[in-house]
Amino acid sequence: MSIIIFTLLIFISCSSKYSKDHYLATIKLGNGFYEEIFKTYSGGALASDSYSHYVTDSINFRQLVGHSIYDDQQIRCQVKNAEILVFLINRHKISDTLEKNSFNINELIKRHKFE
Repeated sequence: MSIIIFTLLIFISCSSKYSKDHYLATIKLGNGFYEEIFKTYSGGALASDSYSHYVTDSINFRQLVGHSIYDDQQIRCQVKNAEILVFLINRHKISDTLEKNSFNINELIKRHKFE
């Protein structure tokens, strides 16, 4: 019995925390860009769910832009000029931006990287 439990623990601990197995949604950002959201961890009754957020144009790149926790954080993406702006926001205080990043669209296309 302990061998089975040990094997299960090894299998679970080796799984990728950035897995794209559990697709949730695609949000159109405009100008041919999209945000894709995947559930990366389900906390069940005792913990919060975690999500990975990617920005893509579906042809040239898919870039991981951040992670959010269901109860506490929200990620919002916006296309502005030649950049994709990413905001990590506290869910409890809408005006409270925790982190801000930007990605140059031309650089993303040039790298042609799919994460």
